[in-house]
Amino acid sequence: MPLKQSTADTIIELCNKKGVSIFLDGSEESDTAKIGTPYSYGAKDKILTIFLVNLKPTTTEQLMPFLRERWEELGVLLKASQKETLESYITYKENHTDKDIIDFFTDKIPSTDLDALKMSLFLRSEKGMNHDISSFKQQIRERFGERGAYISNLCNSGYFENDFMNFYKSFPVEFDRFYELAVGRELKAIFVHAGMTHATLRNIFEDKLIKTRRYKLESFKMHGFGGWNVDLIKAVLEEYKNDNDDILKEFQINIIEEEALPASIIYDIILIPFQQE
Repeated sequence: MPLKQSTADTIIELCNKKGVSIFLDGSEESDTAKIGTPYSYGAKDKILTIFLVNLKPTTTEQLMPFLRERWEELGVLLKASQKETLESYITYKENHTDKDIIDFFTDKIPSTDLDALKMSLFLRSEKGMNHDISSFKQQIRERFGERGAYISNLCNSGYFENDFMNFYKSFPVEFDRFYELAVGRELKAIFVHAGMTHATLRNIFEDKLIKTRRYKLESFKMHGFGGWNVDLIKAVLEEYKNDNDDILKEFQINIIEEEALPASIIYDIILIPFQQE
């Protein structure tokens, strides 16, 4: 008589089916979890839900190494507390047009940066559909730190498929240095947010000017969204230009995009190449 397959083996077998999406549910409150079943599987929608609170210790011990490896392979880990979130991600995985971006940067940027980029692309898709992404932005910060949060901002503004991709195609040998300056040292752009004060933004702006010259970069941009942020940027730049007339001899400061409603602005700060007379 053949041995009965263990719960862990059954779950792993379902996980390995093509097109299956895995949802880990740690709640004790859902109706299915209260029944005590360790998992549920919908053959039609291919959603496997694993109820962690109902797993026996031996099952958990068998499953965890497999699930940990699977999440690392996916590169995107969301704390999906709502079914709508899971369904949105499934739809995105099936229909998204971001695969070319992910494929391009695979092996060109650090693996953790690639994971942050994958998650950021999904967030950008959700934002485009006017879905609330605030909790996911926080998840990126928690998982990938300030570097991940900066990658998310760059992704949302299109830097990866535009600036970074084009730079690599033109200067592949120099890409690693360029990328680390742009992302690691955050020299590609300033993203102004509500937590910044006038003094903070001015210090950040001055730091970017100095480092743009030091590392011989061409330019950086400054982004602001929302009336408060737009007004803050304009006030800081106006004050800085009044206090530093020489800045206009080295940099051009241009508004390249501005909208009244919703209030947003993007400045381009370009280093003027030195020319001998």
